[in-house]
Amino acid sequence: REAGGARPDMPLKVRSTSAMVKMVPLYESQLEVTNWVTDFASADYGMPKDYQYTSQVPGARNPGDMQSLTLHPSRVFVFAEGADDGGIYGIPALEACFNALMDAEKIRCGGSEGLFRNAKQRFAIEIDDQTVANGLRDPALKKQFDDGVDDFHKGFDNSLMLLGAKANNLQSSLQDPMPYWQICMNEIAACTGIPVTILIGQMTGRLASDEDQKQLAKFVKERRENTINPMLIRFIQHMAGVGLLPMPRAEIEIEWENMLEATDSEKVELASKMATTNKTAMDAGDGPIYTVDEIREAAGYDPVSELDDLPPENDDMDDADDAEATA
Repeated sequence: REAGGARPDMPLKVRSTSAMVKMVPLYESQLEVTNWVTDFASADYGMPKDYQYTSQVPGARNPGDMQSLTLHPSRVFVFAEGADDGGIYGIPALEACFNALMDAEKIRCGGSEGLFRNAKQRFAIEIDDQTVANGLRDPALKKQFDDGVDDFHKGFDNSLMLLGAKANNLQSSLQDPMPYWQICMNEIAACTGIPVTILIGQMTGRLASDEDQKQLAKFVKERRENTINPMLIRFIQHMAGVGLLPMPRAEIEIEWENMLEATDSEKVELASKMATTNKTAMDAGDGPIYTVDEIREAAGYDPVSELDDLPPENDDMDDADDAEATA
């Protein structure tokens, strides 16, 4: 949405980077393609020609006033996997493991509901005395008996008077749902690429193993390079094309924090091993294998050669500062 009140069904073209008023994230269900580009000679052949936007989100608790309007494709940017060509229909990230997620939800709900029902006192009333059975045919006595059973269920320490009847407790043995739930978790982990120990944590309270952490870091790195970066580059190019960002003068490069970078303790351990290797090589009559700069870089410090290139400190200024501090 840009300043100036331009019609939403017209192409978005602005001349200032401050013209954008608001950027609204939408669900796929809020956009519907009403027309497609059918001109085979057009560069946008097969792409949406316009969208029908609905303000109400399906399932929203506070839907508000429902509005519907037509949007030009230049006002819509689709950020979804499988929609790299700018189309609207992508691939849900959890599509492959959707059934496993639903099964895990059913197992969780079924297990909790089963425990609740089994913990609640349930019994069947058996009447052997024909006189008692005939007496319960009286609606008044039947209602009185039912009220007593209801009071027994509602109360915590109430007693139940059976009057010649016998109550048989109904209890069932529940099967452990953990193995079936674990199958679902394994399938979800396999589909998403996230190890189970990272997804749900260790049951014993231990941290996830280093191998699982590395596996997750590799998965995130691959997703950044193959999925997120192309979409971000397309988004920047789209924003520049409509005038909301300056046109890039060079190739767009996106940098991320390296998740595979060694920790401080790992860097120090590597530097220690390199120094030990140098000592072993020198004891064997050979020269050092690693230089001092290489060891410092492995430990996460600047090389000595770069420190030597720094300008020397001004001793006169230091003396003046010391004299001023003394005064």
